[in-house]
Amino acid sequence: MPVHDGIDVHHHRATVAGIGHHYVTAGTGPTLVLLHGFPQTSREWHPLIQRLGGRFRVIAPDLRGIGGFPGPASGYDKFTLADDIKGIVEQAGADGPVLICGHDMGAYVGFAYALRHRDSATALVTVDAPLPGTQLGDSLATNPRTWHIPFHSNVDVAHLLIAGREREYIDYFVASRIYDRAAVTTDDIDAYAAAYRAPGALRAGLEMYRALSQDSVDNRAALAEARLAIPFTAVASGVTAVRPALEQMVGEVAEKGQVEIVDRAGHWIPRPARRDHHGHRRASGTPHGNQGGRMTGRSTPELTFWPGSMASRGFIAVLDAARSGGFPATALSPLTLHELLVSGHDRQWIRAEAEARGVRLAQLDGAASWAPIPYADDLPTPLKQRFDFSGTEVLDLAEAAGMDYVLACGAFAAGTVPLDELVASYDAFCRTAEHRGLRVELEFVPFWGIRDLATAWEIVRRADRPNGTLMVDTWHLLRASHEPQAALDLLSDIPEEKVTGLQL
Repeated sequence: MPVHDGIDVHHHRATVAGIGHHYVTAGTGPTLVLLHGFPQTSREWHPLIQRLGGRFRVIAPDLRGIGGFPGPASGYDKFTLADDIKGIVEQAGADGPVLICGHDMGAYVGFAYALRHRDSATALVTVDAPLPGTQLGDSLATNPRTWHIPFHSNVDVAHLLIAGREREYIDYFVASRIYDRAAVTTDDIDAYAAAYRAPGALRAGLEMYRALSQDSVDNRAALAEARLAIPFTAVASGVTAVRPALEQMVGEVAEKGQVEIVDRAGHWIPRPARRDHHGHRRASGTPHGNQGGRMTGRSTPELTFWPGSMASRGFIAVLDAARSGGFPATALSPLTLHELLVSGHDRQWIRAEAEARGVRLAQLDGAASWAPIPYADDLPTPLKQRFDFSGTEVLDLAEAAGMDYVLACGAFAAGTVPLDELVASYDAFCRTAEHRGLRVELEFVPFWGIRDLATAWEIVRRADRPNGTLMVDTWHLLRASHEPQAALDLLSDIPEEKVTGLQL
C-alpha cells in the first residue's frame, strides 16, 4: 500500500460519559477505527495512517486513562471501553457502521465493540491478540510465555515495581517481543514512557489486564447468543503463531473468519517491516544443517547422532541406528517431525518411541528462516522442500519433540545479506527461541552464505544472546580456511561456553 504524502493528521478531544479522551483523525473514505495496545498509545498507528489515509477515514483514539486525560478508578472491562470508543466514533462524525482494527489490548476492545455494538461494525481485524473467552485466549493466564498477563493483572504490585521506571520497563517489554528492533524507535519508547508516566495512565493500563477475567465472562455470554456475523480476520506474528490454535479461536467467535500470519514479524506488527533485498517480504524456509555431537562444556561432550541419509528410512530407523551406535541422543529434521505429526502421530507417541529406545531427541536440524533470505534461489529442489518451514513452525516442532536446541545456518548465497542484518536477525530469532527455552546453535557452511568460523563467531558475538552459540563442523572448519592453523587458533580463543556443538 503506497504512502500518501501530505495527509493531515488532526488531534481532537471527546468527552464520553464524563471522561475525556484524545483521538486523531486523518484521510477520507470508509471509517476505519484503529485501537492501540499496551504499553503504547495511538502513536503506534502513525506510520500506517499515511498509508491508510488514502483509502479510509482513520479514527485512532487513546484508550481510557491514556493520552493525557486521567481515567476513573474503575470501568476497564472491555465492554465499557467499547462504549467509550462508540461515543468517540459518534462524536467524530462517522457515517454508519465502521471497520474495527485493534492490536494487543486494542484488539480486546475491538472484539468487545463488535460483540456489543453488532450493528455498528462492518468488519473486525485483531492483531496478535488471542481473545478472552476463547480457549486460546483464556490459556494465556497460565502460560509462562505470557508472564506479563498475570503480572500486570496484579495491579498494585505491578504498579509498585514499574512506577518511576516506566521507560526502562517499556523498553524491555517492547524489545522482548520484537522481531526488528529498529521498527520501534527510541523516540517511540520515549513517547510511550512519557504517556504512561502521566497521572493515572500506568494504573489505567494495568487495570485493563485485571479486567481480563471479567472480559472472558462477558465475551462468553455474548457468544452464547451468537457468533460474529461480520467478516473477522485474526492477524498474528509469524514468530509465535500456531495456526491450528488460531483457526480454532476464529471458529469459536465468528461465522466468517480467517487467519493471516505475518512472516518475519514479532508482536508489534503495526510498525513498518523491513523488506528484503528484492523489496518484498520473504517467505520463511528451513535449511538442512549438520550435527554430530553436542557439548555442554568442552570437557563433557554428549554424543548426538546426525541421521544424514538415514532420515529417508524413517523415524524408527533413525532411533534404532542411534541406539545401535551407542548414541544417547539424536537430531531430527523438521521434515521428519512434520511428516510424523501430519500422519496422525502425536507428540506423546514421538517422545515415547524415543524413550523406549533410550535415545533423547536433542536437536532440530535445522533453521534457515532466521535470516532475511532463507535460502538461495538455485538451491536444489529437494533441499528447498526440506527448508519449507517458517520460524514459528521450526520452534513449534522443536517444542513438540522436547528438544533442547535448534541448529541454524544460512542457506542463502554468499554476499547477499549484509553482516549487520544477519546479526539483527540472529538476535531476534534467539530472543524468540529463548522464550521457549531453546538454544540456537549457528553453523557455518563453506558453500553457503555464512562461510567460515570468523563470520559465524562475529554474528554470535555481536548478537550476544545467552542462548546463542556456535556449532563447529571440523570438515567445514578446515575446508573454509586457507590457513587452517589460524582457524584453529580462533576456535581456541572463543569462550568455551559459546561453542556448544562439535561435529566430527
